[in-house]
Amino acid sequence: MKDEIKNNDTKTIFNYLGIDAEEDKEGYLTISKYEQPSSNFTFNDLGIDENKMLLKVKIIDGDGDFRFSQVTDLENLKSIGGMLFSLIRS
Repeated sequence: MKDEIKNNDTKTIFNYLGIDAEEDKEGYLTISKYEQPSSNFTFNDLGIDENKMLLKVKIIDGDGDFRFSQVTDLENLKSIGGMLFSLIRS
């Protein structure tokens, strides 16, 4: 996945990690859920910039779990169909 990470091939990264991702005609993604790839490592540990990756995400159909996330900007996210889990940072 080195090239996919380098090229920010978000759809392929999500699908590889078991998160279904579909692209609309405008190039935005609907993903099945959002969570870190494992309880043992995060997207950041894999060298993935979550802010950059999530720029393409418009809809999360299921839960959005941001508890161990480095995300600071969800500019294009329009809806989360399930529960939202996050840590409050000060």
